[in-house]
Amino acid sequence: HPQSINSGGTFNQNAICLAAVKAVCEELWTAQQCVSHNAKGDWFRTRINQLAQQYSVPCQACGTGSLITLIWQPKPVVGQCQDSDEQHQLGLVVERAVYQCTELFWFYMLLRHNILAGSPKLNYLTLPTVLTDDDYQQFLNGMEQFFTEYRDTLTLLAKETVGC
Repeated sequence: HPQSINSGGTFNQNAICLAAVKAVCEELWTAQQCVSHNAKGDWFRTRINQLAQQYSVPCQACGTGSLITLIWQPKPVVGQCQDSDEQHQLGLVVERAVYQCTELFWFYMLLRHNILAGSPKLNYLTLPTVLTDDDYQQFLNGMEQFFTEYRDTLTLLAKETVGC
């Protein structure tokens, strides 16, 4: 239909789901809650990146607001196109080791810390509003332990993907 909006997802265009989203946005969710939640996501992403730098680990927390993706490579993910300052290009390293690290981290966090870090194929984090400061710290502690326990493996990953 010419007046429709294409929206991918399992239930995105289901009338009941849309009604629920409308009710939440109009009755339960305030602009201040949204700003606060996104600011917490920005803080969390920054903290993850600081930990990765501290341990010299090839991990980047990318995203915006409460949406975060962990990318396991040293090369910057988003870079400027050479012919324009306004456009960006994605610099994802297509190496099997990058995806295996994603899986390794996911299973480590699940088995050792009872935390689901996205999915085993993509460490994509959508931060729930109910998370507490303790929940964020538990994740960061688990990540720090992962960086320590797999330091040698992560160093090899960085060397393998630095020139890609």
